[in-house]
Amino acid sequence: MTKFLFYIFFCMSVTASHGGTLLLGEKRVDLDLNGFELGESRTAKNRKTYYVAAKLPGTEINFSITAEYNHQILDSALLREQWWKMDKKNPLFNTCIRNCTYGKFAIVEWDNDTPDVSYKHINAYRAEGGICMNVHLYCVNSPLAAGQLSAMLNLITINDSTPDEMLEYGVALYRGKSYQEAIECLQKWMRLDRCGKMNDSKHRMAIISLGIAYCINNNFKDAQKVLEDALQKDHEYPLFHYNLAVAYTGQGDFSKTLDHLRLALKYRDNLEPYVQLPNPASDISFKELNNTPEFKALCKEWPQ
Repeated sequence: MTKFLFYIFFCMSVTASHGGTLLLGEKRVDLDLNGFELGESRTAKNRKTYYVAAKLPGTEINFSITAEYNHQILDSALLREQWWKMDKKNPLFNTCIRNCTYGKFAIVEWDNDTPDVSYKHINAYRAEGGICMNVHLYCVNSPLAAGQLSAMLNLITINDSTPDEMLEYGVALYRGKSYQEAIECLQKWMRLDRCGKMNDSKHRMAIISLGIAYCINNNFKDAQKVLEDALQKDHEYPLFHYNLAVAYTGQGDFSKTLDHLRLALKYRDNLEPYVQLPNPASDISFKELNNTPEFKALCKEWPQ
């Protein structure tokens, strides 16, 4: 399946002065990290998981969060049960103090003792709206440490993503090859974004991403519907025609495949400057047509 190159917005922003946001599908995690110094942050290649660490200057308070897009676990207590099995393998772990709850978080409190000092840790787990997260907080042990750390969970809120944020994250999932998750996210974006301009480049690329993700998952009928609906509003955009040709090939309708490849070629000048029209001769989606005279003749017309 041919992949297309296009611009997307970077979908995670965390700064010490302005807090940060982790986009995860229809929900987003907002972090109020004012006053914290941002440490390590990373995004998994599949774009489903983020990790952010921070420290409060002048204190022994440390913060990290791992958040992932995950609709499989919907209960915070169940998330704690499953993820704590892995987290307690931490080489620093000494003693599990107790399980408790704080708001919507299911918590494990534990200690780490060294010859010089003792640390109080909490791992706080929360599953909500397709987000699973583990917040790890720790500081020097004191009678108030556990309460102080638990109260810091108020720095984290889960809110609804805007349609533009859902578009952004769905495209990021597609680029990370998380195709099923991209489909879920972009489907929800389409249901919410009824007023989007189809000839806007971001909207076009979201539709292309959704169509290709459907085709990769062999959902050719769904890809066909999405692309045909898009063509109702933007009928001269060549990549809609090109990918619709892929969808028809997957269903064995080679006549319509050729029709839409011809239209893609006809409207090729309508592409954005940074996007190229793929050559079907080198696209494995059309391998069943490689030896047919009409397909060969069409490929000869294709710009090299």
